[in-house]
This record gives sequence, C-alpha cells and structure tokens, in this order.
Amino acid sequence: MHGNVWEWVYDWNGNYSDELLTDPEGPAFALNKRQKSGSWLHSRFTLRSAKFRFFLPSFRDSTTGFRLAFQSMPADTANPDLLL
Repeated sequence: MHGNVWEWVYDWNGNYSDELLTDPEGPAFALNKRQKSGSWLHSRFTLRSAKFRFFLPSFRDSTTGFRLAFQSMPADTANPDLLL
C-alpha cells in the first residue's frame, strides 16, 4: 500500500545487499529510521511502495504516520509474556 502519509517502517536506514531477497533486513541500528510510500502532499513520483526517505526517530510532521496491522495468534500458554 502507498500514499496518504509517509509510513514509519521497522528498518533503520543503511545499506542493503544488492542480492535479490525477500524481506531484506537492514542494519541492527543506525542514526535514522526509514519512512516509505510518499504522502498526500508530495508529487505522484513519491507515491510508490519502493520510495523511501529517512529521519531521526523523533521527527514529526503532518505527512508522516504509520499503518496498523493485526495478525491473530494463539496464546503462548507455556511462556506468557503478559499476564491478564
């Protein structure tokens, strides 16, 4: 998905391998976090899921957001992380 707002993503900004990979991983830590996909304020050339930019994690503006995702998972009864 793309457009609407620049999305914060899990990856830190850094160099990626040139190999063809599915779900490549960037560096474990860096100064800046990545954002992807462009926003309502920017040109149509930035409205691509492959388009990215990067900022300090504290960066805020009206064109930056995040996308919520949900995946139902069975409870881990053997090693619960959270007691309800």
